[in-house]
Amino acid sequence: MKNFKSFAAMIDCSRDAVMNVESIKRFILLLEKMGFDSLLLYMEDTFEVPNEPYFGYLRGRYSQKEIRDLCAYGREHHVEVSPCVEMLAHLNAIFHHQAYSDIHDLDDILLIDEERTYEFLDRLFSSLESSFLSRTLHIGLDEAHMVGLGKYKDKHGIVDRTELFVRHLNKIREIAKKHGFHLLMWSDMFFRLATGGEYYDVNAELKPEKLKDVPDDVDQVYWDYYHDEQEIYSKMIELHRGISKADVVFAGGVWTWAGFAPLLSKAKKTIFPALASCREKGVDRVIMTAWGDDGAECSIFSALPAFFYAREAALGITDDQQIARDFEAMFSLPFEDFLDLELPNVITHTRDRALVTNPCKYFFYNDPLLGQFDVHADEKDEALYREYARRLLKMKEETGEFGYLFSYLSSLCSFLEVKVALGKKLRAAYQKKDRQALAKLSPRIEEATQRLASFMEESRSRWIKENKRQGLEISQIRLAGLKERLLETKRVVDEFLAGKISSIPELEETILPVEAGREDEKAPLCYNCYQWNATLGRL
Repeated sequence: MKNFKSFAAMIDCSRDAVMNVESIKRFILLLEKMGFDSLLLYMEDTFEVPNEPYFGYLRGRYSQKEIRDLCAYGREHHVEVSPCVEMLAHLNAIFHHQAYSDIHDLDDILLIDEERTYEFLDRLFSSLESSFLSRTLHIGLDEAHMVGLGKYKDKHGIVDRTELFVRHLNKIREIAKKHGFHLLMWSDMFFRLATGGEYYDVNAELKPEKLKDVPDDVDQVYWDYYHDEQEIYSKMIELHRGISKADVVFAGGVWTWAGFAPLLSKAKKTIFPALASCREKGVDRVIMTAWGDDGAECSIFSALPAFFYAREAALGITDDQQIARDFEAMFSLPFEDFLDLELPNVITHTRDRALVTNPCKYFFYNDPLLGQFDVHADEKDEALYREYARRLLKMKEETGEFGYLFSYLSSLCSFLEVKVALGKKLRAAYQKKDRQALAKLSPRIEEATQRLASFMEESRSRWIKENKRQGLEISQIRLAGLKERLLETKRVVDEFLAGKISSIPELEETILPVEAGREDEKAPLCYNCYQWNATLGRL
């Protein structure tokens, strides 16, 4: 790729969805076409480690044989397949098991300075060495916000946490040398520990005396998926060069992690200034990340236009019409159709696509009786979702092997057509004591339940096509829970209309803005946690 020594993609194989081998091979072919030379598999605990039976247990972990197969396939197609793992935080899955209690600090964080911790990490290295052809390894180390403040503090007291973090890094580095790996790491903890938790503070002061022991042969990966100002990226790159003499690598995002639909315009708005800054500042290694936060509800393949934006930005191509022509020439697919995969998040009050967040997720799970998001719902969105469902379904026939993505999101929009303002209408009719309006809404609840059942089939089909079966249970539990709440809503509305109950307490409450003190109730929200979307109680 022009101007870049390495241009990589990273796919999330840990947030419930473990992409199956066939899908990864399919993705490698797309990367090869676009000129990407590397693929990182982000695996928290989803790879086989001999003598660690609970590591990745029931989570769909890759066998060593599967990884070797993927590495060989990648080499055949000029794409190096490398591991991206976690060696400090983001290990919540293993701490479900008593087997790892002795190396648990708190939250999802390993216990530093514990001999058993480094024996465990050595086993991870041994497995990766046996499985991967690549000797480039990303070791994570990000977002360990509470490091040293749990069991570590109980055992050792309060210590300088930057020194603790750097000491852990150096111990990992020593193990890596033994196994022949060159390391990369996320850089954010150096900033968070220096600024009380902030990462993107362009005025952060990283004290040299705190960083004197940071190794110069562990590359620092600056991740940033949020800014649309080139100046911020440039300032952050300069700050990163103060951490050590190691290379700075940039990681951008393709925005697959905010619910069912990709945020392609958001990705575009951040990718172009980021890569312009990389070219200006001489950062010649890039990773484009496709995270699957909170259930991996969005297909990585639906972000193909965002990966393509990164490819074009790397080549210095910024003209929209040229990008569309290049995409269609490369894939023989209509670029504008693919951009419409983000439509489920484009609602009445966020028609500027670059500002969209994830309404298709929070309105999807918004409880029809409790209705915590109802104050933000707009009945005009029903017509929008009806049109989106029709439009996306039509595109299914035009997009070949990717048609199932359009069918999946068309079904989502069809459900949201009847669901998005359902709770708001129910509450209004009930509080006005308009029994006739309530009676008209009862069959609409039933219609929503039927459309949800259709979406559940589409969701299952999409999951099985792309991922291992493990993890599907989470999606099905969530969707079945929503179905039951719709059934309960119809039950209580019908009971109220029949005089069997005298009130519906949930509908008597006044719904407050989701965020207290919010000046503009119509401004975009971003709520990407099923737990918070479905209930204010604890699941």
